[in-house]
Amino acid sequence: MKKLFVLCLLSSVFCPLSFCYGEWFTTEWSKFRGNPQNTGYTQELITPPLAPAWQFNTGGAIISSPAIANGIIYIGTRDSALYAVSSSSGNLIWMCKTQGWIDGTPVIGNQKVYFTSRDGYLYALRATDGKIQWMYRTNGINCSSPLIVGKRLFFGAGFPCTDIYCLYSDNGMKLWNKSFKQPVYSSPCYMDNVIFIGANDGKFYALNPDGSIKWSVSTAGGVYFSSPVVGDSFVYCVPGDYDKKAYALNKETGTIKWVNSLGSKDIGHYISSATLLRVSEDMANKIVTSSPYSYVSSPALDRATLYVCSGYPTLSIYALDIYNGNLKWQKEIGKASDIGFCSSPIITDTIVWVGSGSGILYAFSALTGDSLWAFSLGSPIISSPAFANGSIYVATQGGKITCFSSGGSKNSTTEVEEIDLLPKVFKLYKSYPSPFTHSTLIQYQIPMDRERKITIPCQLKIYNSAGQLVRTLVDKKQESGYYHITWDGKDNI
Repeated sequence: MKKLFVLCLLSSVFCPLSFCYGEWFTTEWSKFRGNPQNTGYTQELITPPLAPAWQFNTGGAIISSPAIANGIIYIGTRDSALYAVSSSSGNLIWMCKTQGWIDGTPVIGNQKVYFTSRDGYLYALRATDGKIQWMYRTNGINCSSPLIVGKRLFFGAGFPCTDIYCLYSDNGMKLWNKSFKQPVYSSPCYMDNVIFIGANDGKFYALNPDGSIKWSVSTAGGVYFSSPVVGDSFVYCVPGDYDKKAYALNKETGTIKWVNSLGSKDIGHYISSATLLRVSEDMANKIVTSSPYSYVSSPALDRATLYVCSGYPTLSIYALDIYNGNLKWQKEIGKASDIGFCSSPIITDTIVWVGSGSGILYAFSALTGDSLWAFSLGSPIISSPAFANGSIYVATQGGKITCFSSGGSKNSTTEVEEIDLLPKVFKLYKSYPSPFTHSTLIQYQIPMDRERKITIPCQLKIYNSAGQLVRTLVDKKQESGYYHITWDGKDNI
């Protein structure tokens, strides 16, 4: 028998404030997903083709997404710095160094910018010059993107902490905190005096203003970066990890309205909300090898459709009817990233924008899924795009921020072609997990030859440290593309 641990945790709450679909119009993008509901939607329209207006190189990989207010872009990096960059020129305004990666997205409010760092602190900086106003220590590996409602600030603390914090945003005074069994990395959304959040125990929660639980719903996943979105009547969420299905939950009761598998193998709820679950060795192998990481985005929501990315090793974007969960359209967008996270889509009126692990920024028709435009940035896009002041802003794992505006470019394409999705070089990726108990997943890719598919003999062999052959996993002709195979640790005998 194998023991599987599923991380667990929660989030917290605040003061009344109400938003509705008609108020989603925005010229700024002041937090993760653009608004308190996490919709990733704006009524403003920008029409492709687009051209790069400027680019800014940071000092590290970017997982964080841009937050934009008052003409300034705020974004964290894995060189442990928060950057403030002019949204019009791309010039650096200021930079604040911390002692840990900044993977969460900042939030701007009350003339301050707030963000979490993996160094164990939440920071509050003066938005204009980056001067530290106050810091709050959690000692956790913090990745949750904060939420501001009125004068209250809410965020989750990462491992080894197990707390949700509510702070007074002016001075960082702790109003309250609640301890749970596991950390929270997901980012909260808010509507009608209720906050919604996912936790590593695989549950999604609705919390009352005093922090009490209004309802909770168990899934078979372990929620990490994927965050819920709330509409007029339902909350939509995708757990990730062992459960890559999309859920629609009644906003008031948590009752499941519908579930869509997003093309994943339905292994059922073999992992419950319990922190520890014993399953059979055979089932443990199925779970471990189904997909190694989270590989789901946070959903985006317009008036009639939910958009979400999922898939491994090839990533797809799905458009689902919000009333019944039926698939409207699906498009492949290249390979998933190497680190288990993926870009979340945004919507500008009738156009969906999303990045991929192949380093391509795509534009699709929200209604039909038709490919409208694509641009290769040459590095995986894990950060989610942002929209403000008539421009699209996107960051790459290579550390570059690009501002796109209308006008077209010779480097862009008016139609996404299959060639854009195929690899250009041979590559064998690091296996996951490593070390492993039952099995490990090995990814590799076969490139095109002069912009065309090829079929070549392919061998994938396992050798021990003495150079002796242990196992031949692949020995056949294969076409250009992305592949993966599971090794159970056994030899050729």
